[in-house]
Amino acid sequence: MRKRITVFKKVFFPLLLASAVSGFLAGALVFLFRCASTFIVMLSHLCYDFAKDGIWQGGLVFTLVTVLCIGAYYIMKTAPFSKGGGIPFSVVLSSVKLKFNWFLTLAATFVSSLITFFVGIPLGNEGPSVQLGALTGFGALKALKKDNCENAECIIKAGAGAGFCAATGSALGGFAFSIEEMHGKVRPMQIASSFISVISAYCTSTLLCGIFKIDFNLFHSLSIKMLPLKYYFIPLLVGVVCGIFAILFSKAAIALKRFNSKAKTPLIIRLLIVFTVAFLLALFFNDAALSGHDLIDTLFLARPIWYVVFILIILRTAMLIISNSLSITGGLFVPILTIGALLGTACLAGFNLAGGQAGGYEVYFILTGLAAFIAATNKMPLTVTLFTAEIICGFENVLPVILAAGISYLIFTLSHQKDLTEVVCEEIYENNKSPERN
Repeated sequence: MRKRITVFKKVFFPLLLASAVSGFLAGALVFLFRCASTFIVMLSHLCYDFAKDGIWQGGLVFTLVTVLCIGAYYIMKTAPFSKGGGIPFSVVLSSVKLKFNWFLTLAATFVSSLITFFVGIPLGNEGPSVQLGALTGFGALKALKKDNCENAECIIKAGAGAGFCAATGSALGGFAFSIEEMHGKVRPMQIASSFISVISAYCTSTLLCGIFKIDFNLFHSLSIKMLPLKYYFIPLLVGVVCGIFAILFSKAAIALKRFNSKAKTPLIIRLLIVFTVAFLLALFFNDAALSGHDLIDTLFLARPIWYVVFILIILRTAMLIISNSLSITGGLFVPILTIGALLGTACLAGFNLAGGQAGGYEVYFILTGLAAFIAATNKMPLTVTLFTAEIICGFENVLPVILAAGISYLIFTLSHQKDLTEVVCEEIYENNKSPERN
């Protein structure tokens, strides 16, 4: 009995304390990040509306975009671990020791993400939120002088899950994310740490959102009828389409990322090209800019013309792949959800053109597409299923989501195609063969 008490005091209690502190700090920090992101996006809309008023107004806003591009470039050079979506870095941080300034990386991730959102590059805030959560967990370990303990990786993974929870409003999704996407062996300590951290972040974010009257959930829940068995061809069709497109997407993204790593054109020039294209899209075709959150809400309510859907799929996919290949700071979660929702809408358009009748259950094309595509591309079927059920459709309507996500994930897995997170993690490992945590 005395031995168990000693183990609890020396091992389990410090782990729970660090997890709770990490979750609280991640919840507060990501709440602040979400508020800042919302303000920046609103400011971006105002600036682009101003740019439409005339040539000199457009030139003025483009000059601002160019200055921000230069700022993003120097941030990437100063804090290289702030680049990209944040999830690969969080995975690596939880498994090896890296030599870096954690607070500088945290601040750089925060600021460079806001630059991305202002310009309108189609990346989201969920990846950076995961990275902020992982860095917060690492900072909590440093403050408690536990960064070299045997369970340190549990706190970092738990912090990443807390960041996901605070960004999306999904406690179950955050818990599953820290287990599934962080690529670690599932141990009782990790489960306990993730549970405490995610709940702490959830409570903190819920409290702050309630105080400041901000919607905590990433999406509004849908009031939909259960899908009858005779319409289960919808998740089957969408799952197959999303699985095949996920393979093509990953192949293209990985190939372009490897090409960019060897390209001789200066990075600042390539960044300026992407920022310029994002500026033009935000100015003339707003649905192809920003993370895509508002576009998903629109797709649930109205269906754009079929050829517009295909144009959006091409533009958003191309911009997402190019932005990721240059490691521009920003998350892939909502942008990939958006492409999935567009793929589901494309399936619906094709089904209607072929003379099919969905019997009032058209929304399931978008819902299952949204989940199926990211389940394959990010290899996170459990996380996205729980997230979708908890936040969007309810657990009573989750079976078609499970079916579509499972089919898409199976097709992607059978192709033996690597996902982007795996490739970026390998690059970080390769560049830090003898890493040392600072």
